[in-house]
Amino acid sequence: MRSLAVAYETWARIGFEPNAAQRPILLDEHDLVQGAGGWRAGKSRLAASGKLMGEMLTGNLFWLVGAKYEMTRPEFDYVSQDVAKLYPNGVKTRQVQIHGPREGPCYINISNEILIETKSADDPRTLAGKAPDGVVICEAGQVLWDTVERCLGRVLEKRGWVFAIGTFEESVGWYVDKWFEWQKDNVFNARSYSLPTWSNTALFPEGVNDPWIQRMRVELGDDKFQEKLGGVPHPPTSRVYARFEPRESGNVRAIELLKIENDDQVILSPVQLWIDPGFACYAVEAVQKAPGEHGPIYRLFKDGELYAPGIGSEEAIGWVKSQEWSGAIERIVIDVASKQHHGGRPIANVWAEAFNGIAVDAHYIHKKAAIDKVQSVIETRRLLVDPSRRGLIAEMGCGTNPIPGQTYFRWKQRGGGIITDLTEDDSDHACSAVNYGIIANESYLPRGADIAPQRAYDWTYGPSTPSRSR
Repeated sequence: MRSLAVAYETWARIGFEPNAAQRPILLDEHDLVQGAGGWRAGKSRLAASGKLMGEMLTGNLFWLVGAKYEMTRPEFDYVSQDVAKLYPNGVKTRQVQIHGPREGPCYINISNEILIETKSADDPRTLAGKAPDGVVICEAGQVLWDTVERCLGRVLEKRGWVFAIGTFEESVGWYVDKWFEWQKDNVFNARSYSLPTWSNTALFPEGVNDPWIQRMRVELGDDKFQEKLGGVPHPPTSRVYARFEPRESGNVRAIELLKIENDDQVILSPVQLWIDPGFACYAVEAVQKAPGEHGPIYRLFKDGELYAPGIGSEEAIGWVKSQEWSGAIERIVIDVASKQHHGGRPIANVWAEAFNGIAVDAHYIHKKAAIDKVQSVIETRRLLVDPSRRGLIAEMGCGTNPIPGQTYFRWKQRGGGIITDLTEDDSDHACSAVNYGIIANESYLPRGADIAPQRAYDWTYGPSTPSRSR
C-alpha cells in the first residue's frame, strides 16, 4: 500500500474490513502479489474493495485485466458499488461516470482525475497507452504469462503494482510454477499467498471447523482439499516421483557450484554429466556430488541443464564446452542405447571422443528398480535441484514443461486408476538421465533385475573399469 492511512480511511467509508488472512496480502509491498484462493474465498472482493479501492486515491489510472472482458465483471461491479459509497451523489452530479455495459470494455471516471478501466488479454492492443498506477489481474490463472509480463512492463514507469488473483483450477502452467517460485525471494520482486475458503468468515463463521469445510476435507482427500479450498497447489497424483518436493524445504532449492580447496587453490568440485540423448528432447544434467548423512548428495546446480528438442550431440557438446564447469567434468553417464550405430557413429563414441580421457559409461538398467532407487534418494533429500532446472522439475510433475507437447513423467492410467508398474515414456528425458546417473553412482543392482548378459555395466567407452558379476 502506498498509504496505509488513506487505505484504512477508504475501507472504513466503503465498509470493508480486511480479516486476518487478507491483511498480509493487502499490506505486502512487493511489486507483484499473487493471491491463490479456494472456492468462495472472497477473491474478487479482496482484489476490488481491498486492493484497488485501498490504492485508488493515491493514483489516477488503474486497470482490471482478464483473459476476456467478462472475467473482469465481478471486480468491476464491486468497484462500482464502492465508488458509489465513496461518492454518494457522484453519479447525480456527474462527478462520477460509470460505464458498465453487459459486454465489452467498462470504465469508471471520477472527476476526470481517476480512471479505472477493464482490459482484455484477448486483444493485447488494449494493454497499451498511458502507464497505470496499478493493475488487478482477474482470474489470473487463466491468462497467459505474456499478459503478466505486459502488465509488469506497463506499471514500470510509475513504479506501480500488479495484483494477480485467481484459483488453481483450470489454470495455465505459470500460475502454479510461480506460486512455488514466489514463496521465496525472486527476480520479479513478487510474493505468493494462499487465501483459503474458510478465511471467508462471512460465509463460514466457524472457519476451518465449519461442518461443510470438514465434510469437503473427507470427500476430496487432503491433496484436492488443499488445492480447491486451501489455495495450495499439489502436483499431479499420477507422477512417478511422487516424493519429489518442490518447496525449498524439499528437493528444490538454490544450488550453486561447489568449490573445494586444493593446495591453497580453490577449484571446482568434480562434475558428472548424466545424459539422455533424443530428438524429441536432448537432456543433459550436470551434477556434483557431496557427502551426506544417508549417502552421497547429488547437487544439480544452477544453469547446469540442457533440455532442448531437435538438436544433435554436436550441439549438446558445444553447449557443455561453453560452460564454466566443463573443465571439471570427470565422468559421463549416458543411455545404453547410445552405443548403437544406426548407420553412423554411436552417440557414446561422439561424447567419448569430444572429452578424450573421460569415462563414458552406458549402463543397462532395470527401469522399475531404478525408479525405486531414485525414489529413495529423493525421499532422503539426496537429490537437490536448483530452480533453474526447468526441464527436470517439469518432468517431476512440479512445473510447466518448457517444450510444447511435453508434460511430466507419469504412470499409465486406465479408467482413472493408476497402474503402478507401467510408465508413460513420452516425457521422461531428464528423469531418465537422472535414473542412469544415480544407478551408476549407487552401484545398485537388485536381485532378479534384467541385466545384460555380459555384465551389469555392460559397456564402457574410455578408461577400463572392472567387470561386475551378475
